[in-house]
Amino acid sequence: MAAALKLTKNSIAIAIVGFLFLIIPYAPNGLLLISDNLIVRALLIAACVGALYIDMLLGIFMFLYVARIFLERNNRKLLEAKAVINNNSPRLDVVLPESGGEIANTEAHVDRVVYSPEESEDYVSYLSNDDMGDSSFSPVDASIDGKKVLPVTVEGTAASSTVFGDTHPTDEISNNAAP
Repeated sequence: MAAALKLTKNSIAIAIVGFLFLIIPYAPNGLLLISDNLIVRALLIAACVGALYIDMLLGIFMFLYVARIFLERNNRKLLEAKAVINNNSPRLDVVLPESGGEIANTEAHVDRVVYSPEESEDYVSYLSNDDMGDSSFSPVDASIDGKKVLPVTVEGTAASSTVFGDTHPTDEISNNAAP
């Protein structure tokens, strides 16, 4: 005999939130843009906290649903911005003000100065030119070479005396041992 699925209020609420999670990509832009409002954001956070208070699993599903709302909203804003940039066409839902025409002679405008790095005082070119000098190399005299061979320590007891001083580790162990 198959066990019957027990429908509780929590499982029905989880199923509804899960269904809403799946249909968010099909929601209209206007509905998603409502989440820009501060009051709506506070209500969504309150819904997450309330769902968490009712049931842990319902709270997790509600959090995922609210996160999906914001992700979908931001994705659509990004796609809209890319479309405006790529097509150089304004958004259809925003009315742009009419242009005032050309700038009159009585209006002040500033000439744009184009920055040129070559004219700057701090400009450094790493390309070779005539002012660079020569690239001839002369070897250094042997008297400048101050390298010398360092003394070598023999391994074993001589090395232990340089590390431990006058005492050897085995001597300390034998001196501290009980008779």
